[in-house]
Order: sequence, then structure tokens, then C-alpha cells
Amino acid sequence: MICRSQHLLFSTDYKLYLNPQQIVIGKNEQNLKYKIPLNLSTIIKWSFNSDFTFNGFQFLWKNSWKTILLTHEQSLTLKDNLDGKVTYSNIAKMYNLIQCERSGYSSKIYLTYCCANQKKYYMQIFPISDLTSQEYLRLIQMINITHPNILKCEEYFVEEKNLYIVTNILNGKTLKERIGSQYRMEPQEIISTTKTLLKFINDMHKIGYVFREITSTNIFLQSDGEILIIDFELLVKTEEAFRTKAVSKENDYLHELKDSTKNTHGDWVEMERFYYEQHDVLMLGSLLKEMLTSKVQQQHSQGRARQVTINKTTIINRSPKYYLCQLLQRMLEQDPKVRITIQNAIYFLEDIDFEDNSFEDFPETSEEQKFQSVKSISIKKFLV
Repeated sequence: MICRSQHLLFSTDYKLYLNPQQIVIGKNEQNLKYKIPLNLSTIIKWSFNSDFTFNGFQFLWKNSWKTILLTHEQSLTLKDNLDGKVTYSNIAKMYNLIQCERSGYSSKIYLTYCCANQKKYYMQIFPISDLTSQEYLRLIQMINITHPNILKCEEYFVEEKNLYIVTNILNGKTLKERIGSQYRMEPQEIISTTKTLLKFINDMHKIGYVFREITSTNIFLQSDGEILIIDFELLVKTEEAFRTKAVSKENDYLHELKDSTKNTHGDWVEMERFYYEQHDVLMLGSLLKEMLTSKVQQQHSQGRARQVTINKTTIINRSPKYYLCQLLQRMLEQDPKVRITIQNAIYFLEDIDFEDNSFEDFPETSEEQKFQSVKSISIKKFLV
């Protein structure tokens, strides 16, 4: 793109080129004036007009700041290619923090106001010092995954040793809020929610990701019926799956199997991948239990594998609730080899017969009468 280098008394027209390693600026590709490396030690100081539109940037060259003039559109194009690769200056001041909404593993999420377009957003802030290089790269990868069930990032950048992720404000409520509401979730609503989450997890397994944690706080039910994962710290590459204490139980099974069998390294890589994926089934089983009982579980993750006792006398045979309780037992099976797989759980839910009208699955007691019927939300289905 064409740019202009601003000096004290004059300006010079240049061309700006971008490659994977650096920004280069010069008269042409053979006559280069500046080379700006793309790494987090490089600082790009953006400049603005009075209406907060971009008019270029500054960079440090031989201990002095050089000014490059660009149009607003050129600046946005360049910024889209630099996000997360260099450190910015002056971008964060466009956002005024209003209040802290919640905390993540190593971040805080704020409601913020953007001065440039007078809109409110959520801004998730990660201190770079708290992240290893692998964790930082993992976050950038997660931000750039395109999936209908992952919250879309509107903008992200590094400034003042922080990673900033900006997302739109959503209409709806978290799964935790839905579970804690005065109305029980209907069986059809639970099935739709569980099936969507199963298919999403299955999609992530296909591209090599497993979950650090899955909780009702990190799942958002939009007013239009779509389900979104709203925490960018949840996913981790399978080969980097250093998990919570819950995995220690899965590792016990792995060690027992290792002692009794002789397998190649490749066999063990595949086996570990299977066990980590089965751990995701266990965590989702805990969520299913919350939806069925209308109680958010406070237990630690290592207690999830505890078998669930179901009083089948209160559940009409072949009702959706009956099948959900069957699925729950299979998802919370302690032995990962016996536990149902993600794909089989999807098949199980697809086979539930909604033509059966026997949805009255609790006894007629005063305790249960206080829960009124609520219309099931419409969940969009995303095919694997």
C-alpha cells in the first residue's frame, strides 16, 4: 500500500509491504528504507484524528520515533494483519472500562465503552506476564477458530503487557443462570442443549483440541436460541493436555494399562488422546446432571465420576427424561474405556422418540408442583 513518511519539515511517499516476518517500507522492493520485525517487542503506536479514526502509526527506529501516514481504511487493513503479532500503543485508550463482569483462569472480563463508535463491548484482559509463550499462542489460535458455537472476537491486540480481546455484548443468559431460574429445563430443551454441546466438542476433537474445563458459567444461551462458548481459555491442544486433578483418575487407568500391555509410542499417543477426549464426556456429564437436577454442582472435578443413583419408579419408562438419565449414567461411568464416547452419545440423543407424550416424569407432590412448564428454546443444529 502507498504511505507517507512524515518528517519535521517535509514528507516522503513510500510503499509499505507486509510479509510473515516483517513490515518493510521503501521506494520499492529493491530500495527499502525501514524493516520492522513482527514480534511482541515491536511497538506500533497508532495515531488518530479528533473523531478517533486512524491516520497512521509510529514506530521506533534507531532510538527515534518515525511517523507513517495512512488513511483510516489502510490503517484498519494493516491492523487486521498485525493483531496479536506486535505490541500496540494508544488503542486501549479508545475503550473506557465501566465495570468488571467476571473472572477467567488468568483474565478479567469488563464491560467497556468504545469512544470510536459509541458502543458498549465486553473486553477480556490477560496479563502477558501470567502467560507462557505456549499459552499465548494457544489463546491466539482459539481466537482465530471459526465455529458457530464459539463467541466471535471483534478485535484483539497487545498493549502495555496485556492481551485485550473485545467481543460484542450478548442477549440471553448463561447456562448457570438458566439452571438456577425458577423453571426447570424441559427434557426437549436439555436434549437440544446437550446435543449441540456434544457436536461442538466432537468438532474440536477433530481438529486436535480437548477442554481444560466445561462449566455452566462458560456456556451462553442466546435469546435467538444459539449456544456459545464464551471463554477463550477453555480449549487446549491434545498434546498439551495438562489437566486439572480430574485427569489424575484417567491417568491411573492409563498407567494400569501401560503396566499390563506392551505398545509402541504411536499407540500410546492415540490411547492418551482417547482418554483425554473421554474426560470431556465426563465433564459434559456433570453439566447434564446439573440440567436434570436444576442444581449447579459445587463439587470438585475429581468427584464427577461418582455414579448417579436414579429412582426409576418416579420416571415413566421410555419418556425423554428416562433416556436422559440412562445417558447420564453412561457419561459419568468411572472407567473411561466403558464410558460412552462423544459420537455414540450423539447417536443416543438422536434416537430418542419425541412422539412419546409421557413427559410427566415426576410424582405429583407439592414439592414438584411449584415448577411450572416453560416453552423449550429453539436450538440451532450444527451438523458435524
